[in-house]
Amino acid sequence: MNDPNEDEKVTAARDLQREKLRLYGLDANTEIGRRAKFELGEYVTKPKRSVLDVLCDFYHCQPTLSDLVNFVVPWMQPRRYSIANAMGQGEAVGRALAARN
Repeated sequence: MNDPNEDEKVTAARDLQREKLRLYGLDANTEIGRRAKFELGEYVTKPKRSVLDVLCDFYHCQPTLSDLVNFVVPWMQPRRYSIANAMGQGEAVGRALAARN
């Protein structure tokens, strides 16, 4: 049997999370919106939170797997240059690597 107090706690936690997300989404042209954006920036950057930390804090948010993949994939950009691109320039690359060390 469900405990009514537990249901109230879950509902209160969900409502608190919903209100926080609503505040974070406010227009930054209003005073409340500016404060909310500042608080969001502090929340995300100060403690160096990961995506997993945020999902644990807002556990009622349930993004799809495709949402999570789309969030991570833009960070995975190919490098414009690597040592593998220097075919035929082995001696110059070797000197550059030796000079770096």
